[in-house]
Amino acid sequence: MDGTSSLENAEIRLAKGDEPIRSCYKIMHQLRPHLTSEQAFVSQVQRQIQEGYSLVYVEDGGQVKALTVASNS
Repeated sequence: MDGTSSLENAEIRLAKGDEPIRSCYKIMHQLRPHLTSEQAFVSQVQRQIQEGYSLVYVEDGGQVKALTVASNS
């Protein structure tokens, strides 16, 4: 195997609501280990959404495979 993976059924989604945000926590925690509380992460993202922040993720087979953040400002 060449180290790549197929994402044949992948979907790009915008995280809105607690459950989609919560599903991103595991990967975000890998990227930002200082985030130690899943509920605090959800609350923080919900606050940031109100300020124009977006959390976009790639889901494949019910699992988040990648994510990115963007700001409208």
